[in-house]
Amino acid sequence: MWNDPAWAFGIAFIIAAFSLRRALPRLLNSIADRNRAQLTAGGNVSPEEIEELRHRLAELEERVDFAERMLTKQQEPAALRPSDN
Repeated sequence: MWNDPAWAFGIAFIIAAFSLRRALPRLLNSIADRNRAQLTAGGNVSPEEIEELRHRLAELEERVDFAERMLTKQQEPAALRPSDN
């Protein structure tokens, strides 16, 4: 098991996914706060900028969904190796 690099990749993926899960709401809130500040300060947001933000949000949602599917995916148990007798 320890000689197989796949377990290390799996652990790294799980850690990254959990970190992303915590960081993503903070990132989205900071973007929303910045846009709210621009709107209340009299800044004009063009329809192109709004469409770009919607596109970026949709991409982020797809990435989070993918990470959640990968985390919940059940791994098949490893086949038992025959003992050398």
